[in-house]
Amino acid sequence: MNGEIGVTDARYDLRLYLAQAGIRAWSLDYRTHNVPANASQDQLQALAGWSRNVFLQDADWAAAFVRGADPGPLYLAGFSYGAGLAYALASSGDQPIAGLIIIDGTPSGGRPAEGGGSAIDVAGSQINYADRERLLKAVIANPNGPSPVGGYSTAGQALADILYTSPAFGGQGGLSAARNNNVSDVRVVAQLLDTCDRWWPGAASQGEATGGPRGKLPVLAFASGNMGPAWVEQVHSGAKQFGGDKATVIDLPLHGHIDLLVGRLAAAEVFEPSRRWLMGGR
Repeated sequence: MNGEIGVTDARYDLRLYLAQAGIRAWSLDYRTHNVPANASQDQLQALAGWSRNVFLQDADWAAAFVRGADPGPLYLAGFSYGAGLAYALASSGDQPIAGLIIIDGTPSGGRPAEGGGSAIDVAGSQINYADRERLLKAVIANPNGPSPVGGYSTAGQALADILYTSPAFGGQGGLSAARNNNVSDVRVVAQLLDTCDRWWPGAASQGEATGGPRGKLPVLAFASGNMGPAWVEQVHSGAKQFGGDKATVIDLPLHGHIDLLVGRLAAAEVFEPSRRWLMGGR
């Protein structure tokens, strides 16, 4: 969603992990990063025109900028909605793409957000945004401290449960499995979520569908098991569509969507395989 580094420990940030290995990593702010959390209804109306094609144009501009500044081979890495943009750029043929790293995403984009209208509040239906902000700050300060949300003894328990039961991700740890199997440190999860923008355009799912690749590309993809077998199959299918025999897909059972970014073993299960793949150790 944005280029901000929310967690400065390279074990929980792919960009930092790759940079420490000597691989240059560029990251992109979505245009939503320019929308204030307290935006007025008039300001939010601007999001009505932010379709998939608009986001793709932004990503295409960014890729061209990187190509002009960096002579090295260009690999695209995308998470969730960003994975769909990576696939779309690869299919357009406008940029010379050396390969794709797909983290829990498909050519059609990420999972649909809860809500509707021109602007969707990322807090979702379980908690309002103000309470979400208070909860994230409390977890970052001390996960074992008192919860600002009723019904929970600690802030960490509250956030872990709200994420685990998120209906938009299936309600079975699809968003994060920090609650049940301790796959993620809930404080690190909170640090990541605290960098996310509040508003997401309802129009982002609208626009031209991603076409097929012009030629097969090397693809390394990761799929979270808690999103369900249908989702895992979609991740596999997209990787095979673009990569064919050049596609490798790694399934991570018991993981939720964002656990692939900040799970306790993300460095070993996602970041290091990505580094080896980029360095030719496929």
